[in-house]
Amino acid sequence: MSDNEQAAVEPTVEAVALVDIDGDGVVDAVVAVEDNGDTVTFVDVDGDGTVDAVISSSADGSTVVAIDEDGDGSPDVLLVDVDGDGTVDAVITRTEDGGTVVAIDEDGDGSPDVLLVDVDGDGTIDAVATLDENGEVVEILEVVEESTVESDAV
Repeated sequence: MSDNEQAAVEPTVEAVALVDIDGDGVVDAVVAVEDNGDTVTFVDVDGDGTVDAVISSSADGSTVVAIDEDGDGSPDVLLVDVDGDGTVDAVITRTEDGGTVVAIDEDGDGSPDVLLVDVDGDGTIDAVATLDENGEVVEILEVVEESTVESDAV
């Protein structure tokens, strides 16, 4: 390839917008990248040059939104639309202690029905809670060992 030729690189930048998304008077950046029908959008909400949120949309309509709330460069909250219907099917939150809480909306009513909790951040589920239609805990299943589950009905 000569010095004057350019190589096509996938993915390609589809759109760039410099707008004040949050109304704080600071210009924010939105960059959308497309690759084979999948789109990833990077959002800098506070205008400091760091990525505050990443929105990944697949060609099948499924979407994941990753939000870095504390600016440390890793996502604190993930919003997941598995089936592409525009509703959030799961919210994954990182706790201050390094654990994870996964809230799953099984029936699509906008409120979680099941919580999966990794208390210590080791990657294994420590507890499962089922919730009623008001978001109240119905039952907590505590995983004591990999093969044992104890039930604490509330």
